[in-house]
Formats: sequence, C-alpha cells, structure tokens
Amino acid sequence: MPTRQAEAFLKISQIRATRAQRELLVAEQLIERARASDPTLINNADVAFALDTFREARLVQIEAGKSAVQAVIDEEEPQES
Repeated sequence: MPTRQAEAFLKISQIRATRAQRELLVAEQLIERARASDPTLINNADVAFALDTFREARLVQIEAGKSAVQAVIDEEEPQES
C-alpha cells in the first residue's frame, strides 16, 4: 500500500502529465494553423512557438514519469531506522 508521500508524488506526476498533454494539443493546433496559413513557411513564428511548447511538454511528461517511478522505487526500498 503506497504511503502518503508516494501517493502525493503520483498525483503530482499525473497532474503534470495531464497539463503537458494539454500543451501538446495546443502545440499541434498551432502547427496546423500555421501550415494552413502558409505551408511553405518553415520559420513561421507560430510553428516555432508550437515546437518549443511541444518540446517543453514532452520534457514535463518525461519528468513526471521519472517522479512517479522514483516514488514507487522509494516506496519499495526498505526503510532505514
């Protein structure tokens, strides 16, 4: 049974992952809008912003996953007295 600390880490990780997922959706929408306005523009500001947002969201998802895994590992390690 997870401790309160492990449960808190898992909830925080889930919140971060959900937030990152929303940011990914926004990034995808921005990319689609930019492509629709002028598909030949590679340096379009919307595309650059969307790609930055996408990268940041992916990093947040990765960190959230690491936090969740670490919480489980910490929970399973024997406690030192």
